[in-house]
Amino acid sequence: MFRLAAAEVRYGAGSLLAWLAVMLVMASVPVLETPSVTAVTAVMAFLFLVMPAAAVVNAFRSLGSERSEGRARLYGTLPLGTVQVALARQIRGSALPLAGLLVAALLSLVGVTFMGREFLSSLAGGWVLGTLFFLSVAAVALVTLLYDSYGMTFAQIVVALLVGAAFAANAYAGEFAARILGPVTAAAQTPTGLLASVGVCLLLWGADVLVLRWRDLA
Repeated sequence: MFRLAAAEVRYGAGSLLAWLAVMLVMASVPVLETPSVTAVTAVMAFLFLVMPAAAVVNAFRSLGSERSEGRARLYGTLPLGTVQVALARQIRGSALPLAGLLVAALLSLVGVTFMGREFLSSLAGGWVLGTLFFLSVAAVALVTLLYDSYGMTFAQIVVALLVGAAFAANAYAGEFAARILGPVTAAAQTPTGLLASVGVCLLLWGADVLVLRWRDLA
């Protein structure tokens, strides 16, 4: 399973690095405004904020490559079970969030080295970073589940509708932001929000395994 996931990640390493570079450029805005090591915390926050959107785009790229090359037939010839193939594909899709997490770990090391306790105190409420990471993984799992259920076009339409609905509700329904987004944002900064995001990931992974078995795709 891990060999399959590693092979998939290596195959798309060029695109993965390109998207990671895009994430880092977008996250580096605070450094341009305040060129100091104290901007590390802000860079980490920006990195995790852009991570879900970048993860979704990269997931569509990976699935598009899988479809165009007919790799689904290859999976069926491997001595791996449905659960193993499903997890390998999820790991491949989550490679970008995982790479972002590694970058965040390196930034944390820099922050601790040069700022010490000041950096650690600036991470108060840092649960939101873990929540955003697992939401990125969940977004990849959702895209994969939609693709495995009814194909690429269906997945793209559903994701576009979800994004459009969220923007419309936030822009034109003030009560939506107050009643829904406010509590959700507050919960994301707690251990409960982190655990909830992990639970969503597990549910989506389990659903994808069921779909793969139902459609006999692996």
